[in-house]
Amino acid sequence: MIKKVSLTVVLLVFVVSLFFFSPVRAQMADPIQHQIKVHVDPETHAVYWPKDKKFWIRLATSADEDATSFLLREMGSKSEMTSDDYFNNGVSLDVSGAQFIRWYNSVSKDTVALKFYSDGDAPTSAVTLIEAPLFESDKKYYGKGLKCTLESSDNLSGVADIYYSIDGESFQVYQSTLILDQEKPYHLRYYAVDKVGYAAQPEVVEFSVDLTPPATKHETVENFIGDVLSPSTTFTLASTDAISGLDNIFYKFDDAAEFITYKGGNIALAELVDGEHHLRYYSIDKVANTEEVIDYPFYLDKVSPVSDIEVVGDKYSPLEGNDYVSPRSKVKLSSTDNKIGVDHIEYAINQGTFTTYGDPFPGPGNEGEFTVSYKAVDKLGNMSDVKNLGLRMDIKPPVSKFDFTGAHYAQSGVVWMTGDTRVVLSAEDDACGVLKTEYKIAEEANKQYSEPFNIQDEGRYLLKYWSYDQVNNREPDQSVMLIVDNTPPKIVETFSIVPTDTAETTDGKPMLVFPKFTSVFLATVDNSAGIDGIWYSVNGEAEKTFAETLFFETNGTYNLKVRSKDHVGNESSIEFAFMIRD
Repeated sequence: MIKKVSLTVVLLVFVVSLFFFSPVRAQMADPIQHQIKVHVDPETHAVYWPKDKKFWIRLATSADEDATSFLLREMGSKSEMTSDDYFNNGVSLDVSGAQFIRWYNSVSKDTVALKFYSDGDAPTSAVTLIEAPLFESDKKYYGKGLKCTLESSDNLSGVADIYYSIDGESFQVYQSTLILDQEKPYHLRYYAVDKVGYAAQPEVVEFSVDLTPPATKHETVENFIGDVLSPSTTFTLASTDAISGLDNIFYKFDDAAEFITYKGGNIALAELVDGEHHLRYYSIDKVANTEEVIDYPFYLDKVSPVSDIEVVGDKYSPLEGNDYVSPRSKVKLSSTDNKIGVDHIEYAINQGTFTTYGDPFPGPGNEGEFTVSYKAVDKLGNMSDVKNLGLRMDIKPPVSKFDFTGAHYAQSGVVWMTGDTRVVLSAEDDACGVLKTEYKIAEEANKQYSEPFNIQDEGRYLLKYWSYDQVNNREPDQSVMLIVDNTPPKIVETFSIVPTDTAETTDGKPMLVFPKFTSVFLATVDNSAGIDGIWYSVNGEAEKTFAETLFFETNGTYNLKVRSKDHVGNESSIEFAFMIRD
């Protein structure tokens, strides 16, 4: 019977220690002590008897397991053993294989041969290491993905179990795939035991697992500054691998289709064009551990210095035209040379004389467009082409204004409004445009204007507001006094004569009685915005504007409705009845 079990070895990358190939510890775990026993095959009922175990013969009254049995003790005349020897020592087996116990019927001459098996041979086992790259010199090295398959066979009772020990640890039953997650040398011992308890001597296999790729470095040789290289610069490559050893180094420039095998010596750059490049390289060791591609970016300088210009401070870039700057903005120049180094930079404004650049400088003080021209010279006198940058100077700040939506009333620089009235701020700029508008109400913190706002609580408020353009030119504070008036006027009616009597209205309410030619004067009082008007209606007639005293000379009952509002639309009304009677 053959039992196969796969042993998968998965190894993770670890730092290689100085003792990677040192011998496995001297102390090794002993194999397990297995009990010798009789094995009966559950399917065939064949009996496998340990060869080193003696046996005796009994006669049973039936085939039942618990049937009464009797030990045969007396030997026949032709036996080579005495009865005492048999009784005391039993029968010994000399060889492994099929055995027979023969019974001869002396009357019928029939023979019955009862078969069983003598098993004294231990199983044989084998190990197979697969699915990982192998490099073999004086030692065996395996790479990633190593799987170890153990199998065992036994010609008689069959294999009971396979046992294994790694690096001297205790033996364990080998049942399923094992995961080994260390990069190191392995000392693997294994053996199998058959079903009657005979175990083979442990066999040993030694190998090392290498999961760490090589480490490669480049060296830049001759005429370079940092990562800026010249056409005369070259590269060399070197790689180390601490375990299985280096196989090959590969390299390429930029996005070349294939890597080139490095044969040693210097790698030249002369065929590369001016500009940015990448040297990409990696190594592979003897068991196919592949290093991650190392990307070294560099700049190959074959031309004059390269200059750059920027605006430090206020700047606005519109969709069209040159950038806007402010008087606070400064122009900053810089230059790099890929080979020798920059000696100096020169600049001019509006076709003026070129001047050696030192520190960032402002633009001209007048409004409008201007041009900055600049160039750089390297230490060998190589001069770059003149470059130009057009800019627009914006000196003037925006102009802001206010407006209102809703009721409001202005007089002498003061604006009255209600809590529902909204303040609208706007601004205009004739150059780079408005960036933002801010405002401050009384002692509140500054706010950025985004939409019309109102002030709900009654009172006097000083509103300050100002705007910035896109290059942060700030408008001086503008201000307006706002008075919030939410209270309607109070209406006061005055009769020219005191009442002479009282009467009741049709609904039973009391009303005053006055004589003929009584006059009524209407007035209103408003504590803030002032009165816009008074209107009245007598006995349901059309409403009229109150302009003069009302006279009543005809007897009758009069119902007077009076309405008034102030200049910001706060409105009040009253209604009262009285009687004129002789």
